[in-house]
Amino acid sequence: NDARLQPGTSMYIQIERPEKTARAYAQRLDLTVDDNSNVVDMSIDDALPERSVDLMNTMVKAYNRNVIEEKNTAGRQTLAFIDERLRFITEELYDVEKEVEGFRKDKRLPVDVAERASNFLEQIESADAQLMELQLKLDIINQMEQFVSADSNQYKALPLASQVLEGTLSGLVGQYNELIFKRDQLMEAATSRNPGVATFNEQLSYLRNTILQSIATMKRELLQRKAQIEERIQPIERQIRAIPTNERQLLQIMRQQQIKEQLFLYLLQKREETAISIAAQTANARLLDAPVRTGVVSPDRQRIYLMFILLGLGLPAGAIFLRFYFDDKIYSKQDIQRITSAPFIGMISTSSTEDRIVVKRGSRSAVAEMFRMLRTNLNYLSGGQTEDKVTLVTSSISGEGKSFITINLGMSEALAGKKTILLGFDLRKPRLAHYLTGQNATFGLTSYLVGQMELQDIIQPVPGQDNIDFIDCGPIPPNPAELIMAPKAKELFKKLRETYDSIIVDTAPLVLVTDALLLADMADRSIIVTHFGKTNKQLLSVIDEAYQQQKLPKLGIVLNGVHKKRGYGYGYGYGYGYGYGYSYGSGYYDDDKKKA
Repeated sequence: NDARLQPGTSMYIQIERPEKTARAYAQRLDLTVDDNSNVVDMSIDDALPERSVDLMNTMVKAYNRNVIEEKNTAGRQTLAFIDERLRFITEELYDVEKEVEGFRKDKRLPVDVAERASNFLEQIESADAQLMELQLKLDIINQMEQFVSADSNQYKALPLASQVLEGTLSGLVGQYNELIFKRDQLMEAATSRNPGVATFNEQLSYLRNTILQSIATMKRELLQRKAQIEERIQPIERQIRAIPTNERQLLQIMRQQQIKEQLFLYLLQKREETAISIAAQTANARLLDAPVRTGVVSPDRQRIYLMFILLGLGLPAGAIFLRFYFDDKIYSKQDIQRITSAPFIGMISTSSTEDRIVVKRGSRSAVAEMFRMLRTNLNYLSGGQTEDKVTLVTSSISGEGKSFITINLGMSEALAGKKTILLGFDLRKPRLAHYLTGQNATFGLTSYLVGQMELQDIIQPVPGQDNIDFIDCGPIPPNPAELIMAPKAKELFKKLRETYDSIIVDTAPLVLVTDALLLADMADRSIIVTHFGKTNKQLLSVIDEAYQQQKLPKLGIVLNGVHKKRGYGYGYGYGYGYGYGYSYGSGYYDDDKKKA
C-alpha cells in the first residue's frame, strides 16, 4: 500500500534461514495436474499478492533453468571428455611435427624422399583414418564400460552420448540419461522408498545390463572391422618395409602425424556438434495465464467454527472408540463368548482382603458366594455325575489366579461336605504351599513320583481348615513333563479317588507348556481361568481350539479379578445369578468392610 512509516515508528524484522522460508512457501503451494493435457494449475496462499506473483514467475524460471541444467549434464560430460582428448592430441601433434622436421634435418633427406613418402601416405590415408576412428570408439566404450560397471555411478548420467557414438548404444544411453533426469526430479520431493523411485531403479538396472551387453557387442564389431582394415593395408606396409631405412622411418613419422591430424579434426567436429546440442536446449515450461488474485482465502471463520464443533464432539467419541478398539484384553463375559464357544461357568470379583482363602465357614461375602455359584455351575457342567471327582484348573498364561481359584474352590467343596484334596501339579512355578502355609514345601508330588516318599507321607492338612488336605509340588524337577507321564502319576490319582470326594489340580498354564494337556487324561472336568483386564483376546482362540478339539475334558471358563466398580461382569446382571445388578443383592452378603 501507499502507507508510509512515520518518524519514530518501530519495525520488527525477523530473519529466517532460506531453507525454512522455502519449506513454508512449499506448504502453501498447491499444484493440480490436468490429466487430459500438460497443463499444471498453480495456486499459493500469501498475505501479499504481489509477492506471490513474483514467486510464481520465479518458480517457473527456476524450473526451466533446472530442467536445462539437468538435460545438459551428459553433454557437458561429453564436452569435458573431448576437451581432454584434444589437449592430449594437440601435445602429441606438436611433438610429431617437431620430430618430422628434426628427422629431415638430421638425415639431410632430399625432397624426392618426402614426395615418395607422401605417395605411400595417400594410399593408406583412408585406412588410417578408419583405424583412428575405430580406436577412438574403442577407447570411449571401454571408458563407458568402466563407468557403467562402477557402483558409485549407479544413478549418474552417462557421458559420451550420440555426439560421439552412433547406433543402438547411443539410443540406449539417451534413454538411460532421460530416466536419470526423471528420477532426479522425483527424488527432490520423495525418498528412496517411494514406489515411483523403486520403479525407476528397476528400469535403470535393466537398461544398465542392456547397455553393458550392447557395449560388448559393439566392441566385438569394432575389433573385427579393425582387423579387416589392418589386413587390407598389409600389402602397402610390406612395400614400406622394403624401402631404405631412413625413408621408412620418415614415412612412419609422417604417418603418425597424419593420423593425429585427422583425429584432431574429428574431435573438433564432435566438439562443435556437442556445443551446439547444449546451446540448443530449450525450456519446456511457461506461464499460460498471468497470476490472478482470488481474494481472501484465510482465515475461514465458518470453517474454523465448524471444525471446533466437530472436534468437541469427535475427540471424546474417538478417544472412547480407540480405547476399546486397541484394547486387546477381556473385561466381560461377552468378550469371552464372542471369541469362544466354551461354556462360561462363573466370574470371581476382586477381594478387599489380602488373605488367599476368602471362602470360610460362615463367610457371606460377595466373592465367597461367587465361589459357591462356581461350585454349583461346575456340577451342572458335569451333568450331575457324582463320579466326576478330578477337576483340572489351568489358565492361559501365568498370573491369572488359577492357584487362588484352586484353593477357594477346594474350600467351597470342603464346606459342602466333600472330603477334598488340592494337588500342586504346577511343577515349574509352584505356589500352593506358599499361599496356604506361607512357606515353600520341601517335599511333595515330585518326591512321590521319583519314589523317594510314600503317598501318605506327602499329604498335608490345610492349616486351620477341616475336611481339606493338599499336596504341593515339592522340589522343582528338571523334567516335569516326563514325571507327569510316568505310571506313578496315574497310580496317584487312582489312590486319591478311593479316599477323596473332590480332587482339584492346580497345573501349569495351558499356552506356555504341555503339562495341563498331559494331565487331561486323568481329569474328569477342566477349568480355564482368565483374568479381567489381563488376559489377551488372542489367547482365547487357543482356549477355543482346546475346547473344539476336546483336548481338555468338560471344559469351562472362569473370569477372575472382576472390578466391582467398573460396571462389567456380574454388576450388569449376567454374573453369579442374583437379580440384574450387584446393588440388587444388598442384604444377601456380609461384604468385607472398606475404610472410607
